Amino acid sequence: MTKMLKYRNKVLSLQKFSTLFMSNLNGHGEDYFQFNHIKHLKSWYGFVIKPYYSYLAKYCMSKPAKIAPGSKVLDIGCGIGLLVEAFNKLGFYALGVDISDPAIANSIAKEKCFLVKSTSKLGFAENVFDLVVSREVLEHIPEGEIDECISEWDRISKGIMIHLIAVSERGESAFADPNHVNVKPERWWVEKFRDHGYIAAVKPPKYFFSLYGRSGYFIFKKTKFSIC
Repeated sequence: MTKMLKYRNKVLSLQKFSTLFMSNLNGHGEDYFQFNHIKHLKSWYGFVIKPYYSYLAKYCMSKPAKIAPGSKVLDIGCGIGLLVEAFNKLGFYALGVDISDPAIANSIAKEKCFLVKSTSKLGFAENVFDLVVSREVLEHIPEGEIDECISEWDRISKGIMIHLIAVSERGESAFADPNHVNVKPERWWVEKFRDHGYIAAVKPPKYFFSLYGRSGYFIFKKTKFSIC
């Protein structure tokens, strides 16, 4: 069996269980959200998907960020709102934004998820969110636009962000998706956020789990905070 065939089989395996794995054939249209999200939620293993997002929200995001229920959270690239729903059920005030009309149309948290033209221009007040998060989103933003986006997220946040990013350290799983237009090494992201006044902890918590591996987990904090 060739290396490429082995990778293809791994890809197909991931597609069965990950609601966020982007098939080259599906893109970001209606079919993508129906196939990669709604269909999975209704499948025989759908019962594990929402608990997984709850686990992410509690143990991989709110706990490392040291924020308590009642805190305000923004999910950048929220998709159909799985993470937004999870945060809200844990007692946080969470909202989500996405540039995809089909994503918002299929949202399971419709009153909390909003369509935007760009995440570089958001209609929120300054310093309103205790935590800004994203999962497998930043690699979709062109390199030439990322500074403007980070500046806007910085404006509306209180200085703490957690992003899970498809980085080059992941290998083929990061590069195979044509929608991943900005795949960079972890160091690149550390330096990029440093340009905006953030310091980074790259090592994920010991309890962090993702089908994509442990690379690409970042806690970004303004330099006035200490990294946990």
